[in-house]
Amino acid sequence: GLPIVQLVDTQGRFDESAGAWSGMFVKEADPLIIEDLNRRGLLYSEMEYEHSYPFCWRCDTPLLYYARASWFIRMSELRDRLIANNHTINWYPEHIRDGRFGNFIENVVDWAVSRERYWGTPLPIWICQDCGHEHAVGSVAELRQMAKELPEHFELHRPSIDQAVLSCPECGGDARRVPEVMDCWFDSGSMPFAQWHYPFENQDMFAESFPADFITEAVD
Repeated sequence: GLPIVQLVDTQGRFDESAGAWSGMFVKEADPLIIEDLNRRGLLYSEMEYEHSYPFCWRCDTPLLYYARASWFIRMSELRDRLIANNHTINWYPEHIRDGRFGNFIENVVDWAVSRERYWGTPLPIWICQDCGHEHAVGSVAELRQMAKELPEHFELHRPSIDQAVLSCPECGGDARRVPEVMDCWFDSGSMPFAQWHYPFENQDMFAESFPADFITEAVD
């Protein structure tokens, strides 16, 4: 794919690639960039107009759209299974199956499942600091088996989980967890399994309740 060209750092300031505006907050640079374009005869038009814009819901600070590296689940490979399973469900109203929901899964894209937040289900991926091997841990038992170091009062959320140093299965080096947590919708989708601690126990209870006989959802 195309390379990511990112001229703005995580503080919202232009980096050294931006020349005269290097180190300047992007909003403060806006009028200077317009002035420069106008001076060089490159400005097509300048106007003010009202449009929607994202703001922080906590402090009302204007936000910047920013290209970030993310972890993805390759949902595109599951498209055919999703479509087939969708047609086994009795939808009420029925038009949702081939309409709103059917259209969604027919055009499903890969799921950016990671989030750069502090609280959430930690993404269970450890990367070796020596060879770069990436390993997804599948259970607490596997985590304990691979661990070189575990906090005294170990807890599966941050900050405890970030202190877990694992032995790289490829070279034996130190593997540390990536900082991201998971999209909360992953937690929602895990409910049928997590409520029974399946597949680690309660297999009979899980088999009796999955798939569900009835699910009610809002249209969102």
